[in-house]
Amino acid sequence: MIPTPQTEALVALEDAAPDVLFETFPGTDLAIWPLLRWPLIRSMAEASSGGEDAADAGSDASSGAALPGAKAQKSLRQRAWETSQVVLPNPHSLRKARGRDLLFLVSGTTLAQTDAGVKNWLVGDFAVAEGGRSAVLQDRGIKRRPSAAERPSFEATYSLDREIFLARRDAAAHPLSTSAQASVHAAVRGIYAVLPFDVPDSAIERTAAWVVTRGQIASHLGKQFAPLVDRMKPKAAIMQTAAYLNQPSLISVLKDRGVRVIEPQHGWIGPSHGAYNFGAAITRPEFARFMPDTLLTFGEFWSDKVRFPGEKVAIGKPHLEQTAAKAPAPAEREKTVLVVSNRYQEEVTTRLVTDIRDALPGEWRVLFRPHPSERALVAQRYPGLIGEDRISIDTALDVNETLARSRAVFGYFSTVLYEALAFGCEVFVFDSPMADVCADKEIFGERVSDAESVRSAVDVVLGAAPSALQAAPGLLESIWKPHAVENFRAFVRSGVDGLTR
Repeated sequence: MIPTPQTEALVALEDAAPDVLFETFPGTDLAIWPLLRWPLIRSMAEASSGGEDAADAGSDASSGAALPGAKAQKSLRQRAWETSQVVLPNPHSLRKARGRDLLFLVSGTTLAQTDAGVKNWLVGDFAVAEGGRSAVLQDRGIKRRPSAAERPSFEATYSLDREIFLARRDAAAHPLSTSAQASVHAAVRGIYAVLPFDVPDSAIERTAAWVVTRGQIASHLGKQFAPLVDRMKPKAAIMQTAAYLNQPSLISVLKDRGVRVIEPQHGWIGPSHGAYNFGAAITRPEFARFMPDTLLTFGEFWSDKVRFPGEKVAIGKPHLEQTAAKAPAPAEREKTVLVVSNRYQEEVTTRLVTDIRDALPGEWRVLFRPHPSERALVAQRYPGLIGEDRISIDTALDVNETLARSRAVFGYFSTVLYEALAFGCEVFVFDSPMADVCADKEIFGERVSDAESVRSAVDVVLGAAPSALQAAPGLLESIWKPHAVENFRAFVRSGVDGLTR
């Protein structure tokens, strides 16, 4: 894996630490830079390539800061229903939560179905392991009367939707003055001006408008969140995508109260990921209060790939570990090949999927798994795959379910390519400029680019050619550290329990 010019420019900017980097949001002590950092690198990448960048290549959920841009308008009926869900009593309201040592702050979109209800595969096993002292707090709303299948499997799961609703309401009721908004736009333009990338003015202004909106909501959300922390008195907060700095007000509330902020790795990270590579300025007091203290990774492989200024601890991924252990041997699985989408080169992807299907014997089928952000748009983005013989769209909630019944996996760049190794799948990477950034050639071998290379890959799947995977001794354990739950509990004992509340 190699870094991208965009991430290198971001790190260089933080190393240089120009004065413009330290502007604060009007009327608050909230720095503008944490709000801007993620959408800025996205806009740089899009201006350079016109497409997706490595920053969220491995993201398997809508985690991290939202992209700048307008949201679809909701109907009056939708808004009334959402308001009623927030205002009416709810057994999952945070108003019912009391003292807990460990708060797991998550989006609520990393889900797997179980007999006991919906499990959060990112942190659920960790929360269960520290049962009576843990609480899961998710952005995603929870119905007042969820069905058995919709009910969170971990009982102490609460929703922040009421607090988010109130913060949005208060931000709308108290907008920034025109002059204050202008000062934010000027600060954003000043930061773009010192970067070696030409980003269109329209994209800069769109990003600045997003920072204004996000900053207003953040300041009010911090006020909603502070009493909850004071009441629950946690020692540590395990916070999804904390390194994106997209929730600076929540992190500062926690750290101002001596709470240790920890991020659990949720997807692909590497030297090109803008949210996990930092320059020197991020350790200065102006920014350190918005940064997580610790990054828990899937294994040393990932820890070694990023420039994260805090502590890095290899823990593992319990849900992957559990499901991989239960999976049948590859030769005993269905005659199925999985292709993973990355919102990238849709026409080329369509051709490669059909090439794979055509190269396989008639009793084999191809499953196409769209990226979570395009599941509702598959027919528009991949019309050539709809209704095709022996090609199906994978709709499983949990990708691990699909990996456990697949013999091989193809894709451009994704955490799923690395997860497939844990399931014993043959793994093949489609050739693209992003492949060098996100997929180690020394692990996955030669790239797949045309019908001939597809046939060579299929020969491997069918056992007619040797595997192309380069399985160095200890590699799998380095990528996916075993005994994840035990590792987490040991980390809590050594790194959390000594903290006073």
